[in-house]
Amino acid sequence: MDCCPKSSWPELPDDSTYHAKGQIELLNDKTSLKVYTSSVTDASSLTKKKGIILYPDVYGPFTSRSKSIADYFSNHGFEVIAPDCFRGETKANVSLPLGEWLSKFPYEDVVKRDSKDCKDYLKQKGVESIGAIGFCWGVWAVVKESACEGEEDRIKCGVGCHPSILIESFVFGGDDEELAMKASDNVPLLLNIAGNDKENLMPGSKVAENVTKNGGSIVLYKDMVHGWVTRGDYTQEDVKRSGMNALSSALEFFQKNL
Repeated sequence: MDCCPKSSWPELPDDSTYHAKGQIELLNDKTSLKVYTSSVTDASSLTKKKGIILYPDVYGPFTSRSKSIADYFSNHGFEVIAPDCFRGETKANVSLPLGEWLSKFPYEDVVKRDSKDCKDYLKQKGVESIGAIGFCWGVWAVVKESACEGEEDRIKCGVGCHPSILIESFVFGGDDEELAMKASDNVPLLLNIAGNDKENLMPGSKVAENVTKNGGSIVLYKDMVHGWVTRGDYTQEDVKRSGMNALSSALEFFQKNL
């Protein structure tokens, strides 16, 4: 079993022509947490006190596509930080079975701690309202952050593209549908779903009804396959158009809910 459906987009070759706006830095030397940060450059931006944590797919936050997505949101006035919870490892450079590898990064011991470091960083930058966006594995991180018990620890809203929330059951033996329900009870969620993503997240599902009831939405890109936003080939016009549409809808969602 894999966290990604069959026929998903594979690893995307890095684009050496992309000149990233932000930088990679060591955020916490004690835990060896590196992050990609992309900052607001227009001091007059209306959203200068709003921030986004970007949780990547299993290929990490330092690909040119992930950096370009972080830069997209900072160019629209959000402080952005993308943590490397995998500590330099990715699906491409480890030999362990996927589930065994991902089990090294549980929420309580790794993701929650890294998320707190990211929130502290954003607050030091003057950010007062924090949301999150995730891709594949990263959507699991988003819903875990949304489902946490302490309201003061939660993000204000979350966005997920081609979600792999099933990591909760596949890797950690939990209930992914129950997790999604709890998360959408707590905060507004926007989930952009590929045509081959898991059926229990599709429009019309119990999860979708709960998401909609609580101020969010689930949008189906039925002609896209899992991974199209972070790994899709943007030389294909339909893939690029759908990818940018997913990001623009995420931007509108953050502008409304943060």
